[in-house]
Amino acid sequence: MKVLFLDDYMTCRVIMAAAIFRDITGDQIDAVCAGIYEGDIPSDRTDIMNSLGFAVPKRTTPAFQELAAGNFDIIITLGQLARDCCSIIPETDNDKNSDIPGSILFFGLPAIIQWHVEEPPDGTDPAQTETILRKTKKQLNELIQTLHQQGYMDVMSNQRETMERMLDSIDVGLMFLDSQARVYGFNRAAETLTGKTKGEVLGKECMKVFPGGGICGDQCFYSKLSGCTTDKHEIVVPYQTGENTSRTLRIVLSPTVRRDDRPCGVTAALTDITELGVGIWPTHHFHSMVGGSRIMQEVFSTIRQAAQFDYSVLIAGESGTGKELAAQAIHLESKRNGGPFVPVNCGALPENILESELFGHVRGAFTGAIRDKKGRFELADGGTLLLDEVGELSPNFQVKLLRVLQEQRFERVGDERQIRVDVRIVSCTNKDLRELVKKGSFREDLFYRLCVIPIHLPPLRERKEDIPLLVDHIMAEVRADTGRDIRRIAADTMARMMNYPWPGNIRELINALQYATIHCLGDEILPQHLPPEIRGRSGIIDESLKDFILGDLVPVETTSDTPVNNEKQKRGRQRLSPEIVKEALEHSGGNKVKAAEYLGVGRATLYRFLNDNPLDT
Repeated sequence: MKVLFLDDYMTCRVIMAAAIFRDITGDQIDAVCAGIYEGDIPSDRTDIMNSLGFAVPKRTTPAFQELAAGNFDIIITLGQLARDCCSIIPETDNDKNSDIPGSILFFGLPAIIQWHVEEPPDGTDPAQTETILRKTKKQLNELIQTLHQQGYMDVMSNQRETMERMLDSIDVGLMFLDSQARVYGFNRAAETLTGKTKGEVLGKECMKVFPGGGICGDQCFYSKLSGCTTDKHEIVVPYQTGENTSRTLRIVLSPTVRRDDRPCGVTAALTDITELGVGIWPTHHFHSMVGGSRIMQEVFSTIRQAAQFDYSVLIAGESGTGKELAAQAIHLESKRNGGPFVPVNCGALPENILESELFGHVRGAFTGAIRDKKGRFELADGGTLLLDEVGELSPNFQVKLLRVLQEQRFERVGDERQIRVDVRIVSCTNKDLRELVKKGSFREDLFYRLCVIPIHLPPLRERKEDIPLLVDHIMAEVRADTGRDIRRIAADTMARMMNYPWPGNIRELINALQYATIHCLGDEILPQHLPPEIRGRSGIIDESLKDFILGDLVPVETTSDTPVNNEKQKRGRQRLSPEIVKEALEHSGGNKVKAAEYLGVGRATLYRFLNDNPLDT
């Protein structure tokens, strides 16, 4: 058993309490004393303490992290501030409304007792101080004797052990964190899943204990939102258990709340889903979709749930948000993933051709029908049919499609035989179908047939924290397509991209990076390589997005060993001068292309400067 005597500062009473406790209970119980704030015992009181038989320790206050790692069974507080620190955890260490310096990780688990014993006030004369301390010694002796003889300590210890046994009996890994992401609870299942012991994690910051910046990796709410989450949230992350082994963890984060309903920490429930085949790529890839933001994690979760049933899904979102990718993800996550995925663009074909495309035709049905042809419904038998741009369907064709969905059968154009197929319908639209229903341009009954499960894909401007992830993913594909070894994005370039509203969404981002690749002659994309409409944006990043720009340069590929060239970035931002250009040409051995790259400017810019400012040779 371990007992902590805790005061606001290191005081005579807390030192006496720990010493008396050890004398009465013996060596089987470890007793420690500490103060919330640092401070030394005045020398005059040290002499009095020595005369009363108490040695004042040289190191008066252990570090809070050491105390937390001590995993105490009982905490006995002797000051009000100490009591508050054990029962209330402020939102931040800089909480202006509180004198409490922050949680020291005793929230919830140890038994906490408050004792009111006297400490000599500052300025008390030596004789009065000695009188008060003798009285305090007697009072502490009586309290500890009662605590020991009445069996209270055994009861509290048993309660603590019972709680720990209950937590250890749960198969789900449980980890409890305070408002500063420090671990104060860790059950046996969490030890098994993470390969970490309680002794290794208790009292330490999650980001410093677990590899990759914490158990949640770069989905950590503490690092991105500067505090704990306020809503229950689920994420899926890869976790490295050894040099060559890893597992996939499902982590459900639930807020720990105070009596005033403000969050003061997080409970993380960990489950190993490595063998479930959830279709996640490390870390933020879901099939061909990319997103680490909360809103995209919710989309991924909805897709997984929708995929388990054959109900119709309507995916809505602006052009370029990845609706077809979401439809493919639904198909791949479903039991139909072994069958065909067949898309058809309802807005790109005239009505007569669309009917043939969807339902097929027989030979001679119309001019040019020289043979029988299967439609997309037949081709998708046993799989998924994607009706893209479904909001563009004409009123007449809406009636035909509704009949097919209701009766689950159709006829080829020019044929009388009915065909039945087993097809799951997924539809996409960039229009507000509910608004079209109100206006009478889209049938309400068809809408409800198509929209059993709605999924909304957010525009890129509503999830800008995903832009660095998308850039990383897109640039990997650009490198594969072009053979250009562009490995870095300048921070100023990334700031402009994150400040841009992206009306064309991800499709426009892809185009912008392809444009930049053409104009970039080196291995780093600078602002001048971007399309004009993005290049002209502010390079000052919004405060809420600063956490997503890492340092002076943002790596496009985290595995790259290319060193960060801050000097090159600085040169690209300053005005060209004959001295700077001459230095660049000397550095490049007279090669103007390499000199332009060294300067961080376009080749044409350098040529224009040299034409206007001939250098002395």
